[in-house]
Formats: sequence, C-alpha cells, structure tokens
Amino acid sequence: MIRICFICLLSIPICLGGQTSFTSGILSKVTGSHSLNKSWKLTGQIENIQQIGPAAGVLRTDFTLLISRKVSPGWAVSSGYLHRVSDARPVRRLLQQVAFSQTRNRSRLGHRIRTDQTFSSTGPVRFRLRYRFSSEIALQGATINAQEWYLVMSSEALLSHRDSETDFEQRLVANLGHYFDRKHKIQLGFDYRLDRLLVGPSRHRLWWVGTYFTNF
Repeated sequence: MIRICFICLLSIPICLGGQTSFTSGILSKVTGSHSLNKSWKLTGQIENIQQIGPAAGVLRTDFTLLISRKVSPGWAVSSGYLHRVSDARPVRRLLQQVAFSQTRNRSRLGHRIRTDQTFSSTGPVRFRLRYRFSSEIALQGATINAQEWYLVMSSEALLSHRDSETDFEQRLVANLGHYFDRKHKIQLGFDYRLDRLLVGPSRHRLWWVGTYFTNF
C-alpha cells in the first residue's frame, strides 16, 4: 500500500503533462467529535481551502455537522449537513453514509459509502455516490499509542449527476499523523483530485493538507 501511494505521488507531475487545468493550495481542517453515549456521536468540521499561485485567495469554507450511530462492531451509519461559503452563492449539501472498519496486523482498514445531494441557486440538484477505501498504519509498533506516529492513505471514487450531466472523479490522499492522546491528534499530507473525466476538460487539484482532531 505504501509503495502504491508513493508511486501515485511521483506520477502526479507526469499526469499533469497533458492536463488543461491545474490548481494547488492549502486545505486546513479542524474536526471535533463528541460521544453522546455508547452508540451515538456528533462530529463537526470546519474546512478551508486557500489557493496559491497567480490567483491566490480563499476558495471556500465548509461547515459540516454529522450525527453517527454505531449499529454493530465495526459498522456505523451517519447523516449530516454541509454549508459552504464562497465567492459564489452559498451551497447546501445533505449527507448520508455507511462506514465499516476492521483491524489487520498493524493496519486498520476502512470502507465508506456516501451519498450526498448538493443544492444551490445556480442550477439543479447535484447527486453524488462515493466509495472510499482507507488504511491507517502504525509506524512505531503493532498499534497506535500516545505520542506515536502513524500513516493514513485513502483512495476515493466519486460518481456525480446533475441535470443531464454525469461525471467521475478520483481522489488520492496520504497523511502522516501524530497521536498525542485519545483527545488530540494531527495529520499532515496531500490530497490529489482528478475530476471532469467524463465531461472534460479534466481538472487536476493538489491540496497540501493540515488537520487537527479533537474529542471532547
């Protein structure tokens, strides 16, 4: 898995050789979670994207709230709402997801299926179907303990439909994380996205990511 992710990272400049649109910037996130009881949990997130380069500036800021229920060991269902602030008109999105995770050797593998519906005043509703596979790998032992480093990698495929237009997007993410304790951790890495694969021209976006997680 590590080799595959490393090869993908090295391949990004090659892929960009024939591209028509490329954007890069900084994606910063703060995520807070609170367990209501053994089954229910609330998660809030603020995400900001700052573009770098000739057209530098804030692209958007997202505010997301999710409520999750653990239905069985390893399985959870969630529903939520996202509000996006940008130079364009505000965007609202409804979220639904099912997630499953399991531990194998030094890794925790995760699968997530998510659907969402995006509403804006600029056009029809956009529907998306998303599948993400992720792997969290301990770097200093068999499990991730306090004050230890770990690696997180994921690949996500997104199919979207709006009016009569259908499109496909692929995302690759790799982060180096540090687990301070059960209440605090950080992750630093990259988030590469390739979309408009069906409608063209394709668009490449590379975000350098910093995320802070807290549980309270």
